[in-house]
Amino acid sequence: MHEWAIADNLVKLVVQAAKREDLESVSSVAIRIGALQQVVQDSLEMAFSFLADETAIAGARLEIIPVPTELQCRSCGSTTTGGGLIFTCERCGSVDVEIISGKELYIDYLEGEKREGAENDEIRKPTRKMIFDHLGLKMTPRKVSSAPRGKKDEGITNHQ
Repeated sequence: MHEWAIADNLVKLVVQAAKREDLESVSSVAIRIGALQQVVQDSLEMAFSFLADETAIAGARLEIIPVPTELQCRSCGSTTTGGGLIFTCERCGSVDVEIISGKELYIDYLEGEKREGAENDEIRKPTRKMIFDHLGLKMTPRKVSSAPRGKKDEGITNHQ
């Protein structure tokens, strides 16, 4: 159940961001999760709530923004959404497809209140921080892969 590991890293990152931004409280955290991450939403919400309790972000609401799987066919160039066990182009049937979204796993933004005396009382701060990836890949908030075939994919950086 990787939801607990994701929640653990998420809580740590949000606590760090809240401290860095001088937030007194965090009211909500929005994260984007690609369909290919196979995260069970209820399990992640429960783990987040449990792990956030007794931290600086206790009581924060977790908003999960699902990102569907999107494929681009290298043969005909069409874009397909969906998935399954075998990725194929809906238009031409080719299996030579590139995943362009669906692997995302990052914090989109957090909302909270600044400490007393800070310039702005409320804040909605885009963070774009990677949460966790069990494959050892750092995922950025950009599309996972939109580079033409043979060009360097800048959406994923291998940090092994």
